[in-house]
Amino acid sequence: MNRREFLKAAAMGTAALLSGCAAQPAVAKTAHPNVLIINIDDMGYGDLSCHGNPKFRTPHLDALHAESIRFTQFHVAPMCTPTRGQLLTGIDALRNGARWVGTENTHLRHDLPTMAEIFRNAGYRTGLFGKWHIGDNYPMRPQDRGFEEVVWHPQQEVGTVADYWGNDYFDDTYEHNGVRKQYNGYCTDVWFNEAMNWMQKQTQAKRPFLCFLPTNVVHGPYFVDQKYRDRVNIPNLPKEFETFFGMLVNLDDNIGRLEAFMQKTGLKDNTIVIFMTDNGATAGYHTYNAGMKGYKTQLWDGGHRVPLFIRWPKGNLRTPGDIHGLAQVQDLLPTLLELCGIQPPANADFDGMSLAPQLRGQAELPDRMMVIQFQRQMAIKKWDACILWGPWRLMNLYDIDPYEPDKELIEDIQRRRKTYEVRLGLYNIDSDPRQDRNIIDEHPDVVEKMKAYYEQWWGKVEPTLSIPRPIIIGNDAENPCFLTACSWANQYFVQIQNIMDGRRANGFWNLRVDRAGTYEFALCRWPKEADTPIAGKTDLVYTDPYSYGSKREGVALPIAQARMQIADFDAAAPVGENDRQVVFTAKLKPGDVKLQTWFNDADGKEICGAYYVYITRK
Repeated sequence: MNRREFLKAAAMGTAALLSGCAAQPAVAKTAHPNVLIINIDDMGYGDLSCHGNPKFRTPHLDALHAESIRFTQFHVAPMCTPTRGQLLTGIDALRNGARWVGTENTHLRHDLPTMAEIFRNAGYRTGLFGKWHIGDNYPMRPQDRGFEEVVWHPQQEVGTVADYWGNDYFDDTYEHNGVRKQYNGYCTDVWFNEAMNWMQKQTQAKRPFLCFLPTNVVHGPYFVDQKYRDRVNIPNLPKEFETFFGMLVNLDDNIGRLEAFMQKTGLKDNTIVIFMTDNGATAGYHTYNAGMKGYKTQLWDGGHRVPLFIRWPKGNLRTPGDIHGLAQVQDLLPTLLELCGIQPPANADFDGMSLAPQLRGQAELPDRMMVIQFQRQMAIKKWDACILWGPWRLMNLYDIDPYEPDKELIEDIQRRRKTYEVRLGLYNIDSDPRQDRNIIDEHPDVVEKMKAYYEQWWGKVEPTLSIPRPIIIGNDAENPCFLTACSWANQYFVQIQNIMDGRRANGFWNLRVDRAGTYEFALCRWPKEADTPIAGKTDLVYTDPYSYGSKREGVALPIAQARMQIADFDAAAPVGENDRQVVFTAKLKPGDVKLQTWFNDADGKEICGAYYVYITRK
């Protein structure tokens, strides 16, 4: 696997895989602890110097590590969306609906209460600053799911198809409480600035808060100010990897700024700080991975074992140090509810357990099994999972180690990927931490117990896989509504290069019409702020040209006709040379509908779907 292939498979997310409810009332008092959750995107366990990285230093994160209780066997999903949904609901990804990083399968189920809704109903103020990635439209945006103050960007990274056109980490335009607004400065600095300003306001008003600070870094694309690259000091790095570590330098500096802020404002003592990352290693994999095999998207431990630091100086917790038993991201919501004295919703059905007894030093972690499974193809395959039990890992042998020398094995895995054939392997990470020796034939009793657990787990998950999570149009909360190809139901289309290249792809959106009325649909190839004709082209110019050059060039498409179909409406219209949109008007009744669009050439041959659709209930 060469460097470019690895970047696509790991750092950018999925290229290798492509072939509510009310809480029980609780009275919040100023003595209740604040909660700050820092979730870093695409940072691996081995990227921290406190975890033994010999080539890179993270002094401020190391200091947080030293003051925290650390879970050394903490596991998330191997990709960002599933981890985020699990964090916010305490429910496994295949049950909560947010199970992939593209298509409508990023959408969290409408009916599940989120952490923000539960804390808000308990009297906490709630804010989010950074990356969301579990739904870009109503009713799945952060402001729809319990967060009162939000500054965020859509989809998996800054600069995707769904993002504001031209965002490149510097002086970008983000969503602030439903309105697009430009912010000065580098993206990570903006998230930390906005979070600190908001936390200070809540403190001055003596209101407890839940602050969610999920950064888009160190996910690609890789941009940073040169002064941070100058501090990396790792020889012979490719440009993208050098920028990746420069982004980490900036992040660590921001952790230091945050710590100084918490000391100055007096927030440190009574704030529960949780630091974690959302999946395993990406660009840092080739530098240091703490002895683990696997990276983002993979079921090896290196794909889903991540840092978890928890600090609460006045919380009567055990002394800082390591806890070695199995824990998972679904544990954090029930843990926080217990620590903060908040009753869970009456119908709560968490897949995680509270870690409060372990944090208080009252109990050891119990012997438990857990399952890691997320969607990594359009079809969700039974047994495409990793079952964990103490040191045991029973997993589908689907993933390729870039250092694997056995070409015959690699060819076999690639064949099984195409046919969706499952083959299980068993590993013991105590005796074989890098998971090099498959011992499935040596421990039939262990395999039998783990398979029985998975069968029980799958029986609970499978009925929820078909629960719809449509985008709702016509509601006053989002009118007009902005659809992008990122949320097509049946086609993965996320990277901005797809737009620039004019990728010949099409898909449909599953929608729910909120109320009867006349709806206007504006079909576009480029977003409105790009101000470019449908058949024309535009380029993207970068503030930081180090990794990718000064710009990315677009291509024109010979589009001559637009067509749209929704419910019983089906119509076509010509596309002029200077047309930036084609508008259709349809009368719709309430209910679930499918929307599909087409851009055709002069001979009526399909080129692609409309990448962007603006919908307005008149």
